[in-house]
Amino acid sequence: MSYSVKAKLTELIFVRLDKGQDLLQAVKDAAVEHDVEAGVVVDITGSVTKARVQKFKSKSHDPSTRIEVIELEGPLELTGHGIIGTTEGSGGIGEYKDGEPYVHIHVVVTSADETICGHLMPGTLVRSHLEVSHFTIVLAKAEGVNLKAAFKATEDGKGRIYHDLTPA
Repeated sequence: MSYSVKAKLTELIFVRLDKGQDLLQAVKDAAVEHDVEAGVVVDITGSVTKARVQKFKSKSHDPSTRIEVIELEGPLELTGHGIIGTTEGSGGIGEYKDGEPYVHIHVVVTSADETICGHLMPGTLVRSHLEVSHFTIVLAKAEGVNLKAAFKATEDGKGRIYHDLTPA
C-alpha cells in the first residue's frame, strides 16, 4: 500500500554551473546554500565531459550483482530530474553521509553511439565550450513534508537506502 504526504512547492531556484564542476556535488551545494531540506530537482539539461552513472548491469535478481557504476567519456548530452531530502546514516555505493542533503537523481546520458539511463554519481563533470557556462539546473523547495533517506547497514555490508516521509 502506498503512503503520501501533501506539500507545496514554494520557490524555484535556478543555478548556473561552472565548467568542470561536479554535477552531483553542485546540486548538494545548491540545496545547502538555499536551505532546501525537502524538494525536487525539476530540471538538469546540459553537456558533460565525463559521466558516472549507476545502472542495472543485467537482468539478474541477485542483489550482489545487479548494479554497477560505469564511466562514460564525453562530450555527452545529459538530462535529469530527482528529489532532495536529508540523509540519516552513512555509507553505500552512493557515498551517503549522515546529515548531508540526500539527492536522488535519475539521468539520461547520450553520446554519438549510445544512450544510458541511471542514477547520477559523483564524478560527472560539467562541460562548456564557453568561458561562462550555459549549464543551468532548476530546483524547487517543498514545504509541509520531511523526506529522509535512511541508510541502513545490511549483512552483506553494502547497506540499503529507504525513504521516510512525514508531514512537516
